[in-house]
Amino acid sequence: MISVIIPLFNAAPWLDECLGSVARQSHEDFEVLMVDDGSKDGSAAICQKYVESDKRFKYIFQENAGVSVARNTGLVYAQGEWISFVDADDKVDVDFLKTMLAHTEGVDLVSCGYTFDESSLGQKGKETQVSREKFLKDIILERGTAPQLWSLMYKHELISQNDLCFTPGCIRGEDYEFYMKYLSYCQKPVSSLGYVGYYYRLNPNSVMRQRRSRTSVIMSLEASARVGEEVERIGVIPDKIWLTAFSVITFLYIMSREHNKEVYDELHDSYPMISFARISLFHGSIRHRGAAFLYFLLGRKLFYKTISGILGLLRPQLYESKVV
Repeated sequence: MISVIIPLFNAAPWLDECLGSVARQSHEDFEVLMVDDGSKDGSAAICQKYVESDKRFKYIFQENAGVSVARNTGLVYAQGEWISFVDADDKVDVDFLKTMLAHTEGVDLVSCGYTFDESSLGQKGKETQVSREKFLKDIILERGTAPQLWSLMYKHELISQNDLCFTPGCIRGEDYEFYMKYLSYCQKPVSSLGYVGYYYRLNPNSVMRQRRSRTSVIMSLEASARVGEEVERIGVIPDKIWLTAFSVITFLYIMSREHNKEVYDELHDSYPMISFARISLFHGSIRHRGAAFLYFLLGRKLFYKTISGILGLLRPQLYESKVV
């Protein structure tokens, strides 16, 4: 059986479409854990409709504690051998669970493609199996499209044995931290599918689409630091500080683009920027190297002025989907 965990908070505008896409799955052996994180709209009534019509749907209410706690609550109640996460404003292809489950033999993780264009949902593609080391390095060095929490299917036993959970209170980078830590404990290969099984709705009201606050930046950097410890532990990178350096350099760009001089300056006060730029220039992805090169070329003041001005207007989405 597969456990589908859906955290939700005031998700009424999209929830019925999301739950309907799960209810119509061609694979029928699953449970849906709808974890309501204190919604005040009509979400509860929509969930109740599915509970009454389909015994596989279970509704769990908790006082508002954040998405990380909601997902942890789902993990506590989950009974399936495999775990899948779906966000309440998204939807999945009718064969999503069937296709993912068909590729679980001999692996610890299954990854599928996702799309921002609903018309692409369900497109087929070939399967490849890669080691967890290669999969992790590809994520860190941004080779190809990065996976997302909800484009992966996880082995429940591996989560339980290693006490894996989401960091309570973390609202940025919590999903990245979870699946990267999960990968660090995998022993078997990862099944990577070209199949497009997940539709991610570009909801302007979601946390990920909002301007980053100082708190969210700090949370993301803390998540990167925790992940750095894990991937250093298994020898994927030689120094845990690399991931923090890559994230800090990325946030220099983002804070410049968002005209957030206060946090931009705080990053300089909190981290050894020249050292981090050097690490990014020699060891990071093409994107990290580009930002580091510009930083060395322009310096602290001109980097901010340039990115917040001309480059910020020309390429506003450059790092939007990449940073944790």
